Amino acid sequence: MNNFYPINIDISKLNVLIVGLGNVGYRKLQNVLHAKSVKVISKEISKDKIIFLKENKISYELRAYENKDLKYVDMVFACTDDEYVQNYISKDIANQNRFILANYCKIQDKSNFSNMSIIQKEDYAIAISTYNKNPKKTRNLRERLEKCKL
Repeated sequence: MNNFYPINIDISKLNVLIVGLGNVGYRKLQNVLHAKSVKVISKEISKDKIIFLKENKISYELRAYENKDLKYVDMVFACTDDEYVQNYISKDIANQNRFILANYCKIQDKSNFSNMSIIQKEDYAIAISTYNKNPKKTRNLRERLEKCKL
């Protein structure tokens, strides 16, 4: 059993922070491009991803995460390979005097939301989740459903 409730969130009014821009962070980034603002903090960013950030006018800084990065942020994706940094971000968020949506790639049990794999068409969407337990299974289910004529 899980405690998650599936909802759709209008991110057009949210300020999003992505910490770490490896493959996982990049996938998250592509799904939040319509947010009010998106900022990326990462120690390393590949040249092709920097081009993408510039083309999409996404703010980014090549450096480590700092507590001040949470100012004005409504949603955080902690996508670093470093579990220590993710725990540090989790503690910083817990000490804020406001609610922040937070998703941690390495310490998923501390996330207060999970992402769903989505099939999105003009007139409908289908979301699939394994509640962060098995992302590969979620992707496989989505890919199988995409092959169906709906």
